[in-house]
Order: sequence, then C-alpha cells, then structure tokens
Amino acid sequence: NISQGWMEKFGKRHCIKMDRIYGEAGSTDIELLQIDKTAIKEKIESYSACNIYNFNEAALFYAISPRTTISHQKFSGWKENKKQLTVDFLCNANGTDK
Repeated sequence: NISQGWMEKFGKRHCIKMDRIYGEAGSTDIELLQIDKTAIKEKIESYSACNIYNFNEAALFYAISPRTTISHQKFSGWKENKKQLTVDFLCNANGTDK
C-alpha cells in the first residue's frame, strides 16, 4: 500500500506530476454565462410558487476516457466519446410537483 506522501516525493524526484487533460470544455467563455439574478426575480414575482418550475438535466458519460494521467509533459485534448445516459429533473418552487 503506497502512501500519498511517498507518491508526491516520488513524483518530485522523477519530474512526474498529475495533469488534467482538457477537452472541448476548456474553450467555454465564462464571461458569456453571467446571469442577471435581479432581472429574473423581477420577472417571476407576478407568478405563484406553484407555477414556477425549474428543469435540469444531467448526463452520465459511461464510455468516457479518464481525464487525468501521470506524465512528464502536458497533453492536448482529443475528441471524447459522447455515449451518455441523460436524466431530467423537474420541480416547481413550492415542491408540490416533482
């Protein structure tokens, strides 16, 4: 059984480190994703809580390659396998519909 400290020292001695491999998500512009929360609150004030819904979806990429590797140098991204299982979540603000 190898301890975390031993692994860190071994990596430093041999110039090996854990790197994250970035794919397509590294190109997202965070500035474009800013949301005006005040404007949203003003728009939904006229609705009752039972008529305000939130819908989200989550994906499980079951055939994707690992995102980390041990290396001496950085890796560039590659096209990832997109096989996925999608789950949708829907509920209203007061919790009567789930």
